[in-house]
Amino acid sequence: MNQELLKVVGELSFAVAKAHDNIVLEEKEALQKNLREKFGELGEHAKMRFDLLCEVADPSVVHAYNNAIHELKKNKKNITDTYYVLTLEILETVAKSHHGMSNFQLFIIDRFKHDYKAIAHGL
Repeated sequence: MNQELLKVVGELSFAVAKAHDNIVLEEKEALQKNLREKFGELGEHAKMRFDLLCEVADPSVVHAYNNAIHELKKNKKNITDTYYVLTLEILETVAKSHHGMSNFQLFIIDRFKHDYKAIAHGL
């Protein structure tokens, strides 16, 4: 798995977690557990991006999401349907980990579905 694509997972996860205001421990734990299960040690690249955004950069939800989509476009040749499924599962798990999924989180996930299909399949 491409390291840049894993960083995209971290950035998208940050956007989803921040969508309901503050990022909480449950979201961080859900992300870490899912990254380990789905990507093994390589998931550390996503976690490092998430942590960097939380601790240093703290961009807006929109900025983090847009940057992730930009990176996804740059790495278009490396994306697969498996990557999409795993990323979507992680985003949904992070969103549901703290008091269920908010409307804004649902919007971001739906937007990712749309943007991914446009990027991967040229729609």
